[in-house]
Amino acid sequence: EVQRQIQRAGSFRSHGEQERLKPTLLMGQQSEGNTLKSALSGAVVSLGCLPEAISFSMIVGISPLNGIWAGVFMGLYSSLLGGRPGMVSCSSAATAVVLATFVHDYGMGPMALCVVLCGLWQLLAGALYLSRFIALVPHPVMLGFVNGLAIVIARAQLGQFREHGDGPWVEVPVMTGMILTVLVSMISAVVAPRIPVLGRVLPGPLVAIVCAIAFSCAISPWFPQRTLAQAAGEETFQGGPHSLPHWNFPPRGVDWSSTGMWTACLVTSIRMALVGLVESLLTVKLLDGLTGTPGSTRRECFGQGLGNIVAGLFGTQGGCALIGQSLINVSGGGTTRLSGFVMSLGLGVSVCVLAPVVGRIPVAALVGLMFLVSINTFAWGSLGLLHIIAWTDALVIITV
Repeated sequence: EVQRQIQRAGSFRSHGEQERLKPTLLMGQQSEGNTLKSALSGAVVSLGCLPEAISFSMIVGISPLNGIWAGVFMGLYSSLLGGRPGMVSCSSAATAVVLATFVHDYGMGPMALCVVLCGLWQLLAGALYLSRFIALVPHPVMLGFVNGLAIVIARAQLGQFREHGDGPWVEVPVMTGMILTVLVSMISAVVAPRIPVLGRVLPGPLVAIVCAIAFSCAISPWFPQRTLAQAAGEETFQGGPHSLPHWNFPPRGVDWSSTGMWTACLVTSIRMALVGLVESLLTVKLLDGLTGTPGSTRRECFGQGLGNIVAGLFGTQGGCALIGQSLINVSGGGTTRLSGFVMSLGLGVSVCVLAPVVGRIPVAALVGLMFLVSINTFAWGSLGLLHIIAWTDALVIITV
């Protein structure tokens, strides 16, 4: 009974939605051959991935364009070569948290090298059939992983309220405006999916950003806002050919003779590969159960690995599967590989055509979304089990 309670409390946010989503998902399963439905679902999910890809770049401390193009590469290779049709891969919070400290210490060049190595480790995992061991991961470890990730995501957002991420706090009027915009963004993201018509047409994160932008414009005479263009630089959001990624291998800015850099790079790449595969393979298993169709965890290792290798060759941050966006995609009828391909294509088109608009988004709108992601990621039910389960399991949860 205790083990059953642990599994229920330790489920991801998307696991908790499993019973509510099941009727919708089964309806989507009946139209797997509906090309139009898959394409429309992929287009909608691309809009939902756009603000989150930008936010995940902010966790690492790099240009928002970097996270968007990482999402393009990850989505493309995962959809075409991965093991689970309908699954969505993009730049993610899980891998961004792993990269954040390494990028801060060594810079963008070593990051690209680290992402390529991550992809190679994932290819090796697929070649050695290591994906089958995902079933052996103890549940207390997963509880600690999910809860720790939620805490790190929330803590990383505090840097957005400081000058240059680690400087003094922003001025009081700017701080007040950012806090109010964060609240509007969070409330809008929660309320929008519950509105009968709007919730079925537009993703909650997109509605939240639109509402936060409108609110920010309304209060700007009294409370100035920090925009993405101000935080990342106007040149980041020029749009057109200037926003396209460039080949970056061998990466620039790498001290190839530094033993410390190589050691940190190898350790970080292994951690990133493990974290990315755990989240991706858990998503495969979840979608297998919801759709009643089998996926291949081994093939997903190859899809994730190739996606990260190409992402690293172009100097982007890589990523892994996104559980929430994958559920949105499948529930909307995107159960084929076409939906993931359209999602990837939609991200690229958005950043090339809409980049000047994206640059005007207030930073606080994205911070609000990330706080909400953190709240929803944390397995709150696990707190009530700490006094019930064995002390060794509780110690594992806290340690991880």
